[in-house]
Amino acid sequence: PFGVLPEHRNKGVGTVIFHKCLRMLQSKGVRNVWFAWGGGRNYSFYRRQGMLEARRFAVLSKMI
Repeated sequence: PFGVLPEHRNKGVGTVIFHKCLRMLQSKGVRNVWFAWGGGRNYSFYRRQGMLEARRFAVLSKMI
């Protein structure tokens, strides 16, 4: 995962970076990528790039 500075958002910069990274990974033989998502705006970005939600999980904790 990565971020784009606010002044450069919604201009296609993130999309270009994302797909360039995917092409680089493909060239190295990678066929599947996973991102752990912790909430926030980036979920809709990754969905627009064709990422699909594979599974959901919870992180459980307890103060002791």
